[in-house]
Amino acid sequence: MNRAEHIGVVKRLRGMVIVHPNYEKVMKELTSSFELHRETGIAQNLLYTGPSGSGKTTLINQLKKKYGSIEEDEYQSPIIVVNTPPQPNIKNFAEAFLAALEDPFTKSGNTIQKTNRITEVMKMKQTQMLIVDELQHFVEHGRGITLRGVSDWLKSVIDTAQVSTVLMGLGKAEEVLKVNEQIRRRFSQTLRLEPFTIDSKAEAIKFASVIRILDEQIGLPEKIKLCDESIVRFYYATNGLIDYLVKLMVGASELLYSQNRERIDNTVLAGAFQKYIWRDCKESQNPFHKSFIEQRLDKQNMPFFVG
Repeated sequence: MNRAEHIGVVKRLRGMVIVHPNYEKVMKELTSSFELHRETGIAQNLLYTGPSGSGKTTLINQLKKKYGSIEEDEYQSPIIVVNTPPQPNIKNFAEAFLAALEDPFTKSGNTIQKTNRITEVMKMKQTQMLIVDELQHFVEHGRGITLRGVSDWLKSVIDTAQVSTVLMGLGKAEEVLKVNEQIRRRFSQTLRLEPFTIDSKAEAIKFASVIRILDEQIGLPEKIKLCDESIVRFYYATNGLIDYLVKLMVGASELLYSQNRERIDNTVLAGAFQKYIWRDCKESQNPFHKSFIEQRLDKQNMPFFVG
């Protein structure tokens, strides 16, 4: 593999959108929510969670690509995505909203004035859907009265805007619903983008099909040999997460190029795992090494640990 071929492989792998059944299910619900508001004015609220690397951001980007710009009117923003600040309070959250709306005066005015501008600009831009991402920051850094106050403010904005709203984040984002009963009532429908599993033969086949799709993008004459054992190794190396599968295959492509190899074997995959997923792993913790001790890599100080 020469450099041009390697760069082409990386671009293909990074640019791929792998549409699997769970992805399709979540996309269908988000699309339905958007179109319901666009066609009837009825707001439908959803909580959308999934672990890091499961493809949440990719899915939202595809939704924005489909609905997020109106060619005839550059001033319209049908879908707005707001990132929750790492340590949310009403002031920085309001400013995050205004920044997402491309308001030139995000720092100007008091909280009431900023809040009023948020709903005014959303109306002016004919926003149909509001997506609030990184909601887990509420749980990770919000405390007591502050957490309650910010969640009450968010509820007020949602009620005033009257657009379909998606609260999105890691699994722990669901804890926000426990803090604020009124938000819980408004977001009773929950969507989860789960990782792949290999708990059954059918699930293992689905997971293997994704590996095969990625392998095809690399384009070597000799494909990765997939059997029950190798599928298990891939699963432990990625925890069933799309993003880590892509990282692993990008790493494999890099080693093919840098080491002038002609096929992807366990040696290549072990090197890719160590470089792209867990640099400090021991040989017994590398799923593609012969010394690997079979285990999920989700404990503290491991790549898939969730605190």
